[in-house]
Amino acid sequence: MENEWLKKSSMMPLDLRKSLVNKQDKYFTLEYQCQLLSIPKSTYYYQPIGIQEKDLKIMSILDKLYLEDPTVGTRRYAAEVTKRGYHLGRQQAKTLMQIMGIDAIYPKL
Repeated sequence: MENEWLKKSSMMPLDLRKSLVNKQDKYFTLEYQCQLLSIPKSTYYYQPIGIQEKDLKIMSILDKLYLEDPTVGTRRYAAEVTKRGYHLGRQQAKTLMQIMGIDAIYPKL
């Protein structure tokens, strides 16, 4: 019967399950509450880190470059941003482009 309850609790949205955990509870430990709600303790304690100011500036440059020529790929973006004074590698350019939701436009076969 407990397994059935655990399955049902994992169907609730994560934010709701996290809000049900009570740190001040004297009867149930935090670890036990997380176990009942199917939340790893690390997930309960996780605090997301925002995007850094440097990355925001680079993303604005990428946005301007993309509007000028959407056919440019990560290598040329990395080179162009580096020319403008920010160090940007190809992988970081790819990551920032994914965050922004932009892709190079090219003919697909």
